[in-house]
Amino acid sequence: MANLTTSVGRLFVDDRGVGPPVLLWPSLLCDGTIFREQKEELARDHRLLTVDPPGHGRSEPAGRMFTLDDCAQAALEVLDAWGFEKAIFVGLSWGGMTALRVALRAPGRVRALALLDTSADAESARAVPQYRVMLEVFKRWGATRLLVPEIRKKMFGAETLARRPELAAEMVSRLRFFDRQGVVEACEAVILRRESILAQLPRIKAPALVACGDQDAATPFFRSERMARALPNARLEPIPGSGHLSSLEAPLTVNRLLRELIARL
Repeated sequence: MANLTTSVGRLFVDDRGVGPPVLLWPSLLCDGTIFREQKEELARDHRLLTVDPPGHGRSEPAGRMFTLDDCAQAALEVLDAWGFEKAIFVGLSWGGMTALRVALRAPGRVRALALLDTSADAESARAVPQYRVMLEVFKRWGATRLLVPEIRKKMFGAETLARRPELAAEMVSRLRFFDRQGVVEACEAVILRRESILAQLPRIKAPALVACGDQDAATPFFRSERMARALPNARLEPIPGSGHLSSLEAPLTVNRLLRELIARL
């Protein structure tokens, strides 16, 4: 485990396992613990570097406006700090957006991409006003009772909320300990200022897994379909019964898909 100064502030990186490197970057409003099932599976034969993004988990806030391109640079700085030339990138939502930008910026440093519940599009103009309101409430009062139902619906599928409500309770509990201004900075970068890179995706030649929960309300499955069509070497996989946080909601399926991606290399 280490704290590393990067382009988006001082980030906490969990380092475990031995073998070819894998860099994991989680979703907005989450830290690296959402990959706990994947870390247990992959650390047996891979070196895993799991990032807590700026303002999330044990990482400090950036303290300034930043972009997804800055996040991509920070991910490369993590690889540089460990002396790795290239890695498999596993990104969920924010992490997938970051991984795509790494592949565009430095294609030679990407062995493969696992793009979970993410998007190459700008945020929907129809959804932006709702997110602005939610962000203003969070900025003033944090994860209040007013916000929690909307956060749960955005982050988890209906089946998960019915069968495993403790996952949502844990996620919201963790969120309440994150740096509030750091979360606001991240939301502005990931949601409000995100630009489409869909037209650039044909430049990415690395093998890619594009997977999405079929109950994902934050990045609906059609976004993944658009990515998979644009990426030259992509495999598209729906994740039945899962919402946005598929690594937590359907860990066995996600682990199987990651192993299949690794087998393609």
